[in-house]
Amino acid sequence: MDKTEVLKNTEIFSGLTKEELTLLEGIAGSKEYDENTEIFHEGDKSQEMYILLEGRVIIEIQLKLQSEKAAVHTVSEGQVFGEVALVDGEPRSATATTAKSSKLLVIKKEDLDRIIESSPRIGYQILKNFSKILCSRVRKTTRELRSSLMFN
Repeated sequence: MDKTEVLKNTEIFSGLTKEELTLLEGIAGSKEYDENTEIFHEGDKSQEMYILLEGRVIIEIQLKLQSEKAAVHTVSEGQVFGEVALVDGEPRSATATTAKSSKLLVIKKEDLDRIIESSPRIGYQILKNFSKILCSRVRKTTRELRSSLMFN
């Protein structure tokens, strides 16, 4: 699978030129995980983002009781997850686990930061796209909260 093509079709890298995508391809590693494997755990240090190439990943949050988790998102092929790590470097806010065997592209924060420092246009485009993704997620969460409160 051509990494440049995958990156081009990933929302967070939308609008980048072929040359810029080639720079990103150079820092994108690959990882494979078996079914029911934890990719990262809520509270872990976060220094990487992921793009799902094949498989399925469930994003879950811990509830009050240690044994209780709630699925908040299912990652589809071609989608990015864990990208907040690239912005704030704070601990993970959720756990990501494979629902079936999965192949991922992995981009480390330090590698992306280096590219952004040498090419501010890439940084601007990624930040613009990230903002759109974040706004979409906030709107979805607001709708879900509103719906939940209406039934309580």
